[in-house]
Amino acid sequence: MTLLSDGGNIVRFHIGDDWRPAGIGFAALPGGPGQGWSKRDRDSESLTIDAATGTAWVGFEYWNAVGRYAAGADGTLLARFEGMVRPRAMREWPDNGGPESMVRLRDGRSRRAVGDRAAAGADERGRGRARDRAAGAGVCG
Repeated sequence: MTLLSDGGNIVRFHIGDDWRPAGIGFAALPGGPGQGWSKRDRDSESLTIDAATGTAWVGFEYWNAVGRYAAGADGTLLARFEGMVRPRAMREWPDNGGPESMVRLRDGRSRRAVGDRAAAGADERGRGRARDRAAGAGVCG
């Protein structure tokens, strides 16, 4: 299992045959929108993973951005930062109401839901994206 906190901290473990957590490990996201280690720099709010490739997308509040992370050669999720985008539709979202949830659909599209009803406007179902713009993108600033 891989858990991601809203401060960019990763917890990894598996459940043993005795139903107890085993192999517990901790890490920090290997990149993100900010340069420091304050919560604002790694304010991760949502996570979706492509089970076939291990590619993960993390939604960041305050920055209203989506980061893309590759799996390690051993399959470890969130091992390498690949890029980040600030989708046009998300740029006007409030700092503390960013991409609170995100899902990657089987056809590769994604949906993100804003955490602030006023920012959602008429589209309260969330915002969609037809392709992965974070692939090969530089860090947003």
